[in-house]
Amino acid sequence: MNNSGARYPIAAIRERVRRHGRPVLDFVLGKHREKMPGELEQMLRSADPSLLVTPGDRSQVGEFAEAATTMLRRVYDVEVETASILPVPGGRTAISLLASTLIRPGDFVIVFDPAYPAFTRVAQQIGARIQTVPLDPDRNLAPDFDAVQPGDVTSVRFAALNY
Repeated sequence: MNNSGARYPIAAIRERVRRHGRPVLDFVLGKHREKMPGELEQMLRSADPSLLVTPGDRSQVGEFAEAATTMLRRVYDVEVETASILPVPGGRTAISLLASTLIRPGDFVIVFDPAYPAFTRVAQQIGARIQTVPLDPDRNLAPDFDAVQPGDVTSVRFAALNY
């Protein structure tokens, strides 16, 4: 967010980073401007295709969902339907997807500190009102909820606490 509270579009962020004059790696999907080094390209082309990560097909997603529901039942004694399981490539992606699904502009959200920055970025991009709650190292990193005003607690729309 800038000082006026307006949201930064991704293009504006890229432009600000490029003004620093250093090389920028852009991992956005689409056509890449930078050419892959020849040695790396050759190594990837000659590699055993079974070693490369490829997207799973529907049967693999189903198998994963079954295994996930079994683990949730065994470890946490929680019943979840396989249709409720969404495989994602990591925690940051899961937090970002969940936050962007549930948070709306103006919603009040709690951001714990320290934490993965992905949740904060998504909440900022959506235009949520953000309250930072420190994790207290003197209490095994338990949240210090004294930072939240009592009246604000009832209006919290989303909080992501990740360990």
